[in-house]
Amino acid sequence: MVLYYALICAVLAFASADEESQGFEFDPAVKIANGENFDKLIADAVGPAVAMFYAPWCGHCTSAKKPFGEAASEHPDSTFMAVNCEDTENHDFCGEHDIEGYPTFKIYNDGEFVRQFKGDRSKNNFKKIITENKKAEKKEPEKSAEKEDKEEEKKEEKKEEKKEEKKKEKKEEKKEEKKEEKKEKKDGKKKAEKKASDEL
Repeated sequence: MVLYYALICAVLAFASADEESQGFEFDPAVKIANGENFDKLIADAVGPAVAMFYAPWCGHCTSAKKPFGEAASEHPDSTFMAVNCEDTENHDFCGEHDIEGYPTFKIYNDGEFVRQFKGDRSKNNFKKIITENKKAEKKEPEKSAEKEDKEEEKKEEKKEEKKEEKKKEKKEEKKEEKKEEKKEKKDGKKKAEKKASDEL
């Protein structure tokens, strides 16, 4: 009798979980991810990607679902994903990603894991994740451009320095030439005077 009731409870619990899973729908802008397509979605993401690991029975997941979807619809250029860790096909996958509680939000950029988000689960905060990571992306090329400009400036400065050095060298050479000419003239004059005095 006890086994009979236990079996009925198990069946009802499974049916309830299945109903919750079917009714747990995200905004169309949120991509449904699993162990098979997750890595590809991360790799193909243009800009930042945010993954929500959830369970359909989780109340906090239900509360976060709407703002998460709204942020996704307002940032179509970014990737928002949802992984149902209660799906039997995703059990091992969620374990590999160290999912210990629901919901868990993880941020990825350029195909690599960046950090786990633990803030308030509001639309503005989800949007902030995207804008902050986009700013980080934009700063890198700016820095490299600045470096290139500085390198060009240094090259130009070195060229100018070399030109100045050459000018100085030429001036010194001309001075030396003039000194030699003056010396030769003096020596020639002395020789001429001596010759004239000898003839007398």
